[in-house]
Amino acid sequence: MPDISGFRALQDEAEYQTALETVRAYFDNEPDTDTPEADEFDALVLMIEQYESRHYPMQRIARKIEDLDEPTLRAIAESEVPSEFAYLDHLIKDWTP
Repeated sequence: MPDISGFRALQDEAEYQTALETVRAYFDNEPDTDTPEADEFDALVLMIEQYESRHYPMQRIARKIEDLDEPTLRAIAESEVPSEFAYLDHLIKDWTP
């Protein structure tokens, strides 16, 4: 069983921001599997997801692209991703519709 004695939920926005900054570095230089760095990455992602679900709940709306009107499609195409989410780009780099 893994040692979880130091594992706890993020307590506030400052800890959340620190966790985000730490995790971003791993996206630029992914840790090897089965290393302490990989374990830290996994733990941080879980803590970030838990904090976001508690403090930034999002209602998901699923629609087919075919159902969107032209102005909405244009707005999506012209929109910019906020810099705090740029680290997610690698997750969709190979995605094709």
